[in-house]
Order: sequence, then C-alpha cells, then structure tokens
Amino acid sequence: MNYRLITFGIVVLLLTQSSNLSATMCMTSRRVMTAVPSKVAHGPVPQEKQSPPNAWRGLVPLRSGRPDVERLLGKPKTSHGVTFVYETTDETVDVLYSAGPCKLSAVERWNVAADVVIRIDVRPHAKLLIDALRLDKAKYPRLPEAHPENWARYMNTEDGVMVETIMYGKDEEVYTITYWPRADDKGLRCSTDKAVGL
Repeated sequence: MNYRLITFGIVVLLLTQSSNLSATMCMTSRRVMTAVPSKVAHGPVPQEKQSPPNAWRGLVPLRSGRPDVERLLGKPKTSHGVTFVYETTDETVDVLYSAGPCKLSAVERWNVAADVVIRIDVRPHAKLLIDALRLDKAKYPRLPEAHPENWARYMNTEDGVMVETIMYGKDEEVYTITYWPRADDKGLRCSTDKAVGL
C-alpha cells in the first residue's frame, strides 16, 4: 500500500514538473519570437530575399522604418525636421524619414507611411580612402564638383548609392556615403499632382 502511494506521488510530481517545464518553454519561445526584429519594414514594398545594393546594415530606403533603425542604432542624438542624427563609435548617421504618404519630407515626396526611411547618410569618423570601397568605375563614375574643387561624387542612381569625397593632397577620402531609393522604386515617388495634405 505504501509502495503504491509513493509510486503514485512520484508520477504526479513528474507530471507536474513536466507541465511546468512545457509552460516555461512555451513562454520562453514566445519571448524569443517577439524579440526578433521584423525584417519587413513598415513600408508598402515587401522585403527582398537578398539585400538590395542600397541597403546599409540591413536598413533599406522605402522598406525600413524608425523601429528598425532604432533597434540597430538606439535613440537619435538630435534631429532637425524629419531628419534624425544617430551616433555610433565608427560613424555619424543621418536618417531622413517620411512625413507621411506624399507629404513633403525635406525636399522629397514618397507614397510611403510616416516614419519610413527615405535616405541614409553615413559619415565615417576614421579616415577612409575611396580605393578601400573598391567601387566599379563603370557603375560609379567620378563626377568632380565645380566648387569646392577638391570635392567629387561617385553616383549610381540605378542602385541608389552615392559616395562623396574630398581630396587632401594625394588622398581622396570618403566624406559621406548616401543610400536612397533605387530607380526601381520610382513608382512610389509622388508627383505634385498626387501630393496630399499640402
């Protein structure tokens, strides 16, 4: 009799612990799933399987939103209008967000929701020479600026990437790398006829 009671008690104890373990695993699984950052980024265009050429650390103009940026970079250091400035140990990053569908955001209008990334400007803190980027000269022609004379641009409008440089003697240093919508995104650009809320 005592043997049966002890056996029954052990079985009940094991079942209770198993149930608690299962509930704990389920809660942990739920927490992990909610902690994973969303790959689709609050814009009307679905995220592509491979990162497009205008992606910077997984952030893509017209696809990523403010939550994606702040998961990566934290809170902005400062802002002016709909442009927010973020600081990392290696660079200063300016992010221009949409003010809303076809609303004027700086000098641009895009048919995307508010707080969707329109443009990302990255300025490295350390000296970075243009040669280190290994740009394809056919895709990124060098365009000297008229003023100041020591400035130049390497621009690819198809890919939505521009690199601005400054010549210091023989060294051509990267000043800013800009990521903006690609030519394929032109369907989301608003004409002044389509503009709303003005």
